Amino acid sequence: MLEKIRDFLYEHFNFRLRPKYILTDNSDALITGCRKAVDHDYVHLGCHFHIGKRVREKAMSKDLKDKKKCLFFGVKILKNSPTLEFFKRAWAIIKKYWEDNEVNAEFIKTFESEYIKKPVQWHYGAAFPGKSRTNNSLESGNNIIKNYLNRKSHNIKEFFGKMRDFVTEWPTQERTSFPIQIEYLSKIKKAADERAKEDNFIFTEKTPDLLYYPRKGVPSETLALALEKLIGRKEFPTTFDELHEGWCYYRIIDPYQNVCDCGEYFKYSYCKHILALKILDGALSDPEIKEKKKRGRRANISKALSK
Repeated sequence: MLEKIRDFLYEHFNFRLRPKYILTDNSDALITGCRKAVDHDYVHLGCHFHIGKRVREKAMSKDLKDKKKCLFFGVKILKNSPTLEFFKRAWAIIKKYWEDNEVNAEFIKTFESEYIKKPVQWHYGAAFPGKSRTNNSLESGNNIIKNYLNRKSHNIKEFFGKMRDFVTEWPTQERTSFPIQIEYLSKIKKAADERAKEDNFIFTEKTPDLLYYPRKGVPSETLALALEKLIGRKEFPTTFDELHEGWCYYRIIDPYQNVCDCGEYFKYSYCKHILALKILDGALSDPEIKEKKKRGRRANISKALSK
């Protein structure tokens, strides 16, 4: 199918399909099909939400029930990796950490083959900030088609007739807007207000272009020592202690480039730390704020005994 779409676009529109990023499920058929249909280098993204969901399901088993905290810590470290090289080195540490904590060997082997060795990247640094690493954007497109078909099955003749009408009508409707100003989520703006009031940003002359913000739950008496270890950290961690001390105590913010190393920044291209700095500088007096959409669609049936 992908090859037919590629050939059709080139034949009728003289357009070469050369995407820089491709996002799919962790299906071998989809991964292989994309490699065959696209003949240039690109980044194949995977959905870390579904990876976390699978790990959560596996953690309900008898063998892994007592290892939940250990498993989720490892997945979070891998997900927050800023580069592919960091991801690979972090996996070597997390794998040993799981083995030392007696995580089921079969689980580690399966996790490695499914989510580490495949040519799919699911860490935050795999793409540019603001690029979704989940399948939510794809599912929203599927939802549009399902609603157009009234979420009912059709025979092949009815289906093709409906899809013909869909591709004719949909492009003529105003469905997409490109706001000039970023519409910040109200939840993040509220968290930014709280951080601006606390003003716990730390400046040090050793790194004059950076600011540091302590992560939630870190004891105040350890912050000074943790900052020294952070500033003197290596490019990549080699042990679990180096990983924990150098990457798990502080958020690092570049106020001149408006860049932060937290997962929120990679997800939205802004975060509560950057917004807090803007509030303190008076550069965020009246931002565009929007409420986050509620999850899921409206049910098609009412609840039993609701009347």
